[in-house]
Amino acid sequence: MSEDYVSLYQVLKEFAEEEKAEVDGGRLVVNGKIVDQMKFQTYRKKRQAYTEEIFEKAKVLDKFKFVTIDNNDPENKEVEFRIPLSQKASSSC
Repeated sequence: MSEDYVSLYQVLKEFAEEEKAEVDGGRLVVNGKIVDQMKFQTYRKKRQAYTEEIFEKAKVLDKFKFVTIDNNDPENKEVEFRIPLSQKASSSC
């Protein structure tokens, strides 16, 4: 049985909505929709760096972090985080 996953991006989007994160007096995420993509990306990068640090200190970073390499361009690498749904507690699931 394969396990379902949620991306760290989705977790951070839900977190921004739940904590009613604001930038310049406006909410970043409302009803599951990102209001300002550029401001959300800044928020997400900060939160992701913090989350990666926590994962690393807890020695679980390798469990959630995957690197995808473009076969046509080995220098092109994309980091993806996959969190098992069983490890994600949220009222929106």
